[in-house]
Amino acid sequence: MLLLSPMQNSNYPAQARSVSGAAAHEDRFGLVSKGRALGRSLIILMLALIACAISPFEVAAQDTGAIVGTVVDANDGGPLPGANIVLRTGPEASAYAGATASVDGEFRLEDLETGSYILEVSFVGYQKQTREVSVLPDDLNRVQIEMKLASQSLEQVVVSASRRQEKILDAPASISVIAREDVEQTVSTSPASAVRRAMSVDVARTGINSRELVLRGFNNAFSGDTYVLSDYREAAVPALDANLFAIMPLPSVDVERVEVVRGPGSALYGPGVANGVVHFFSRDPFGDPSVTVSATGGSRAYAGGEMRAAGHLNDFGFKVTGRFARADEWMLDPDDPEDIREIEDYRIYSEYYNVPDGRRVSVSDYNGDGSRDYRLRREKDHRSMSTSGLIEWRPTSDTRVAVNGGYSGAKSVVQSGIGTIQSDMYGYRYGQLRIRQGGFFGQVYYNEIDSGDNSYVYGSGESLFDESLQWNGQLQYNTILSGLNADLTVGVDADFVRPRTNGTVTGRFEHRDAINQYGTYAQATFAMGDNVDFTAALRGDYNNVTEQLRGSPRGALVYRFAPGNSVRVSYNRSYSAPQTKNYFLDIEARNRTILSNNQLGEFNVSLRGIGAVDGFTFDTFRSNRQNTAPNPAIRFFVPNTTSTGVGFDEPVSLRNYPVAPVYRATVAFFESQLETGDLSQDLIETLGQSNIETFRRLLAQVAGSADPSATANEANGSVRLGLLDDKAALGYEPVAGPADIEPLGQTMTQTIEVGYKGQFERVSLEMAGYFEQKQNFIGPLRQQSPFVYLSPEFAYQNIEQIIQSDPNAEALLQDILDNSSMTVRSQVYELLAGTVGGTPSAVVQPDNANNLLDTPTPDGVQQVGGLVSYRNFGEVEYWGVEGSIFYTPADVAELYTSFSFMSDEFFTNEELDEANEQLSVALNAPSFKMKSGANFSFNSGWAFGVAGEYVDGFPVQSGPYNGNVDSYFLVDLSAGYAFGNGLRFDVTADNVLNNEHREFVGAPQIGRLILGRVTYELK
Repeated sequence: MLLLSPMQNSNYPAQARSVSGAAAHEDRFGLVSKGRALGRSLIILMLALIACAISPFEVAAQDTGAIVGTVVDANDGGPLPGANIVLRTGPEASAYAGATASVDGEFRLEDLETGSYILEVSFVGYQKQTREVSVLPDDLNRVQIEMKLASQSLEQVVVSASRRQEKILDAPASISVIAREDVEQTVSTSPASAVRRAMSVDVARTGINSRELVLRGFNNAFSGDTYVLSDYREAAVPALDANLFAIMPLPSVDVERVEVVRGPGSALYGPGVANGVVHFFSRDPFGDPSVTVSATGGSRAYAGGEMRAAGHLNDFGFKVTGRFARADEWMLDPDDPEDIREIEDYRIYSEYYNVPDGRRVSVSDYNGDGSRDYRLRREKDHRSMSTSGLIEWRPTSDTRVAVNGGYSGAKSVVQSGIGTIQSDMYGYRYGQLRIRQGGFFGQVYYNEIDSGDNSYVYGSGESLFDESLQWNGQLQYNTILSGLNADLTVGVDADFVRPRTNGTVTGRFEHRDAINQYGTYAQATFAMGDNVDFTAALRGDYNNVTEQLRGSPRGALVYRFAPGNSVRVSYNRSYSAPQTKNYFLDIEARNRTILSNNQLGEFNVSLRGIGAVDGFTFDTFRSNRQNTAPNPAIRFFVPNTTSTGVGFDEPVSLRNYPVAPVYRATVAFFESQLETGDLSQDLIETLGQSNIETFRRLLAQVAGSADPSATANEANGSVRLGLLDDKAALGYEPVAGPADIEPLGQTMTQTIEVGYKGQFERVSLEMAGYFEQKQNFIGPLRQQSPFVYLSPEFAYQNIEQIIQSDPNAEALLQDILDNSSMTVRSQVYELLAGTVGGTPSAVVQPDNANNLLDTPTPDGVQQVGGLVSYRNFGEVEYWGVEGSIFYTPADVAELYTSFSFMSDEFFTNEELDEANEQLSVALNAPSFKMKSGANFSFNSGWAFGVAGEYVDGFPVQSGPYNGNVDSYFLVDLSAGYAFGNGLRFDVTADNVLNNEHREFVGAPQIGRLILGRVTYELK
């Protein structure tokens, strides 16, 4: 917080001083006794001179006054300690005097020359108040300033854009503020829901209390791209660097406001802050002493409660908060094709004794071998809790020392780059020390993960152990350089991340996964005239992994061309160093059982997520690709059920590829889908339900009649390489081959932005346009080891030959033609060929795969590994426009609309400046969205709200989640009533029309959610 001190300016009168001339008077009277002979005339003359000499001092001593006052909240009359008071001689004049409100909201300005002044009072989250005051000789002018909350006023003061106090109108960035009243009137499972209203905010709900929140696109599962703060402390979980709002230890009853800053912020906040800042501020125990309790209940069996107790005794303040909640998660529908894709990725165990303790499973014959299998089943229960405490000391009006800490945890389903995770009271604890004195601010804090007792990955069944730790220290100083008409902020900070995963998340990198970052920055805002401000900032950061020093400059010009109106233009360059998960991930992401029986055992293919700190090469594959001899980099993962031929995890050649085992694998896979009801709806509709069993028998007959010595050859197109893609027709996207991965580098983001902010009598308007370029963009976790497939064209010809030479197969085919809508043989051949052509049978591995992809397995289980990792992309360019308007037709009503548009939502290899055609990046967020609504608040205590939101459909490529999100439109309603004496009731109906929709691929469909809350506050 910027605390202004009294200042002098040569253009204005100096401040009055108390002056005594008593000693001088005595000396002059002494002349009388020494000069009696000079006569009465001389005495009279001396008395006249003394009177002339004394009179100026007497006038000066009497010609001063003072102003004393109190700053309070206009709603409840509570004091606002820390409010900033500035006295000016005119509306555009520099500060003449200043003060800061005490713990009781009081301030005092003394030794003021008589005259008229402008008194300005500002406080974060409130409208600035301006009042004309007069100072009379030897007089005490008493005033009381009532500060009004202003959720959308451009006059309100924020701190997140420049890390100091400034009005939204003057800030060199696009900013939104969600006020406490907005949070209070929105009944939700998370305070993050209130942020949905802000312009250009993408909030994808993936569970009852799980959300992926980003600004201006580029969302991801387990996203940490947006820099989220809670009372100046980074809120993301350390090491994994993900924003898990379900475990943020800030209950709704303790939220004072939320500041949303769009665009890069690396010049002040550090590397990685290239996609905006969301800053949650809690209520102050000095300015808001009270006891608050709330109880919430509603659909999805939701039940929760929150409490806050805060107060102060003299210079010491305290606060305690708590929160708990339980609910039923939104669940996957086993009859929905989109949900089936997610369910099929969950780990299957052939023996129950291999299922780890604490896992819930569904039982069926999933692999078609005639015996029971056990698939991990998504858990329904959601639970979360948090608690926190704060002690604050304010020995002087401008000094604050605060110590706070807390713990939170949640049992919930979370989407991540390695697949869906079940957390078991996964949470974190934190501690923080903050010191502020005048323009100085310093803090140190730590965040520590606690992964719970039984958190695991659904795709692999592997347990997660995470007690990673983050330490952060910051020093900052803000001052006014009156000679330069500049406001200067300088600072240094350091961040230390220590992953501690017991080998379950960072695996082999556990000994080298520490990340240290050091930074220093300076920002100055120069008043270049009455209406023009220029802001320049520069930050330097050093990262111990890259061993590079990077600079992030920022420049912005703000021109206030009329009262309440400003335009700005800015340039930002920021660097984002890869995170722990990008560098050092080492965990099994997906595990798929190919075959399991009592005689042969269990055979699996495992996709392992590995960080790209060293990069990967596929030289072995390329150097042996043309050979007919087995290629050491291609591993066959179809079990050999005969005494001859290629065996499981043995090398195989693309020029001499075995065919018969692929048919057998296809039959096993088809039978498992038939057993579990996971067959393609297109296949069922084409065949007809009555022909499914006949088709299975035909497929098995073809496999049994296939020539054991038959081979396919990549040279004539019989064999293909592909990467898994659920939205593709065959379930994969063909690729020419694997692409090497360079060691990850830092991402550079350059942004040019122009914007307008306007405040009229009842209208607040904001518009912005920006162009952004990202170089070395780090994409999501994706499969890098291609699978090997038989081409459908080859399968078609081969199947046709087998059926024509096998009477039994011929009879089955004719049975299908006689009892289905299909009339020609080619239609059946195409169905068979498509089924065979969509079955993977081998995987391409990177160099040194034996060291990279080895995963411990239970007894009787054999496994082949494939690579899932990150990579840098060449270049991404896009532009966007966004706007919002708030209209207050009356004091009781507010109407608002906001929209955002981005030029692209999917970037091909050509747009990325990449030669490899398989490389692409999705925005994972809508290119267009629009929100509109109205809020009404009456003196009678009633409040009502209605909101509509349209989100355009968009493609998703994020780890295992690939597909499309359909467009959707939602209507939300809210109502509340304040009974008086601190009691109020609120109810919110999200998606009141029950438009079941999906907000991210892999997430369940979201329907109507109605929640009611009773809140009681004792002041």
